[in-house]
Amino acid sequence: MKGKNYSYSDAKGSYGIEVNITPHMLHQIKEIDKQYLVGILKDQEFSREHPSSWIGKCPFCSSTKKRNSQVPYQPAYLNPNNMGYVFHCCSCMTSATVYKLLLAVRGNSVAEEYLEARWRAGELAGGGFNCPLPQSVREQLLSEKEQRKTAHKNEYELRKARNYIAKYGRMPNLLHSPDPRSTPILPRATFRYRFWSTPCSLGKVRYSKLDCLAVFSERG
Repeated sequence: MKGKNYSYSDAKGSYGIEVNITPHMLHQIKEIDKQYLVGILKDQEFSREHPSSWIGKCPFCSSTKKRNSQVPYQPAYLNPNNMGYVFHCCSCMTSATVYKLLLAVRGNSVAEEYLEARWRAGELAGGGFNCPLPQSVREQLLSEKEQRKTAHKNEYELRKARNYIAKYGRMPNLLHSPDPRSTPILPRATFRYRFWSTPCSLGKVRYSKLDCLAVFSERG
């Protein structure tokens, strides 16, 4: 995927990867986060100590938790880090990424719109980031993977047929005869030449059987 600089991380296991996020990529992520985080906290305002952070009341616990006069209210924060903004409530100790926060507070449609915005900005989602791929991109990648799998399998079957012909001088199971040894044997050079021009059928690689039969009729 474009825009990604991968590096493997021992801290994330043998298959863990980290993305080397450039300052430009981080700036884009933060700008998108800001667009979707406006008003998500109750009484949301910028922090006086950290102007780039937001402070407000938690959308999860502020309306249900009973106030205790002896314990001061602990606010919730939206702080930027090296992956974008993150949510943390000091009262209920809930932490979440922007995607998970949007999914819990504003629903799946807004969360999916956020993922699409991240992807359009330069494929800033997926492996190594703190948000998953959009659903449409996941489906596209799975479809492309299946197409590559089918193409590789067909190529393998065709290469297997060519090797069989080069070794035995005949097409494998061409006429579906009960005894493969009963298949007519042709001169190897002529047979291979004919094979390139009129491929046979093998496994799920389907070609015209009439063309293959024509090879035998000419030699017969």
